[in-house]
Amino acid sequence: MDNGDNAPIAFGDETILGAISDFTAEVYRQMQLWISPAEYEEALRAHAAIAEASELLNQNTSGGNLRNKVDQANRNLHQADARRTDLKMRGLI
Repeated sequence: MDNGDNAPIAFGDETILGAISDFTAEVYRQMQLWISPAEYEEALRAHAAIAEASELLNQNTSGGNLRNKVDQANRNLHQADARRTDLKMRGLI
């Protein structure tokens, strides 16, 4: 639907950083589906995306309202690390 106004929507830093945290949760959820011999490369790419997003959040957030979101992203990274270890133990990487 086009209302004729092409002006971009402005979001604050907290909204964007919060969305990045939510992104890590969704990527981790998808990563769990890819923990198989046939799709392990996708799981590795998902792990890399979560790690990059988590690092970005840790570098750009010192606390405040986003502390819970950063903690959530770090938990998602920890869980993704565990899945990556599973792949390694199965000899897939």
